[in-house]
Amino acid sequence: MKIVTANALRDGGVVYFRAPDQWVRDLSKATPLDESALEAALAFAVADGLHIVGPYVVALNAEGGPDARVKVRESIRASGPTITAGNS
Repeated sequence: MKIVTANALRDGGVVYFRAPDQWVRDLSKATPLDESALEAALAFAVADGLHIVGPYVVALNAEGGPDARVKVRESIRASGPTITAGNS
């Protein structure tokens, strides 16, 4: 299973695709997709240029979390920014 993730255009926050046509901030609310549904979800994401930017697919492991190959990156994305405003 896989999910589609992107960044919200308005504030840059991480969002996840929730079927049929919604973006959510909580990874646990993302819709896991099989290969047949993934193509349609990714097409929706690519076409949704008013709300999101940079959509891509993330593989899930058996427990429903990001696959080990991308776990660190996706864990950081799901937890929020690693710096706060004014600490640049």
